[in-house]
Amino acid sequence: MSRILVGCLFIFSGLVKLNDPYGTAFKLEEYFHVFSADFGSFFEIFIPYSLFLSIAIVGLEVILGIAVLLNYRMKQTTWILLLLILFFTFLTFYSFYFDKVKECGCFGTLIVLTPKQSFFKDLILLFFILIIFFLGRNQVSVLNSFKGDLLMLIVSFVTFYIGYHAANHLPYFDLLNFKIGNNIPQLMKAEEAPKYKFILSKGGKEFEFLQENYPSDTSYKFVRYELLNKDTTKLVPKIIGFNVDSDEGDKTNEILKGKRLLITIPDVERAFKNCEGSCVEKLKTLIAQSEKMGFSPVILTETGSADAMEAFRHELQLPVPYYFMDDVILKMMVRSNPGIMVLKDGTVIGKWHYNDIPNSDDLKMLQK
Repeated sequence: MSRILVGCLFIFSGLVKLNDPYGTAFKLEEYFHVFSADFGSFFEIFIPYSLFLSIAIVGLEVILGIAVLLNYRMKQTTWILLLLILFFTFLTFYSFYFDKVKECGCFGTLIVLTPKQSFFKDLILLFFILIIFFLGRNQVSVLNSFKGDLLMLIVSFVTFYIGYHAANHLPYFDLLNFKIGNNIPQLMKAEEAPKYKFILSKGGKEFEFLQENYPSDTSYKFVRYELLNKDTTKLVPKIIGFNVDSDEGDKTNEILKGKRLLITIPDVERAFKNCEGSCVEKLKTLIAQSEKMGFSPVILTETGSADAMEAFRHELQLPVPYYFMDDVILKMMVRSNPGIMVLKDGTVIGKWHYNDIPNSDDLKMLQK
């Protein structure tokens, strides 16, 4: 039972994160920044390799999950499994106890857990993995040595390719709030308004009133109030912090009106390295074609990067205005640097990675 539970959970967790390796990479970057501040600048060395480490660690989850289910080389597998869960448990404990990282990203963006939930989830997993470690190390594989090695080699290749492809294009399944079809202004509003029940006292008795029936009689004395909304998540907008600024002032409403071609650049320096040669030419062509088709192109980049953005735009000769946003929001909009997003009255109708820059035919399809 322990073997099946751990194996299936590791495969599920790994595949969810392989769908969006940048999500795990951003979370690793967050941990490295925290460790750099708390333990020493040594951890900054790992920041540029966050995406590589993301695919490696998440891919290892899937591979170990399959290995456990097949009883493949259990002496080696159980050791690696134990070390990995100890690593995860340390991260979630650190996040929970010191309140450093608000979400662990254990199941990507599909299932969001608090640091406390993540830590106790890892403790439970550690319990089952210890059972496997001490009682299942001598289990015989369901396959002979050659077939087992060959199968795990294929599994490893397929697993890492899934992550590599997702990192160099876009997630197979977009689980973020900026997926195609979503209306940004609508998601910037809460689904429900808070509803309260007020308990007041008068003449030694308590009375209940809904907020719309709150009495004007000042002889009632306030006792307490209760929130009536059962699902408190609906009280918080799904998109928070979508603010577009420029030297002329706030541009948020302007961006969310009409047809917009947004070029998102959360990190200008990395965008320089990522988009070269044919990528730049395709980007220029896209901008020219989009203008002819009635789309207003705009670059959205990280706040505080005006000088770097000027150099970037001058170097690549991109004749479009640029505005500023929080880099966290930019990373959520498109998992690419640079990325392309097309809006129509605030609704996302197209998204592309810089390796898949659209052409005029792709834009025409959006107008149908």
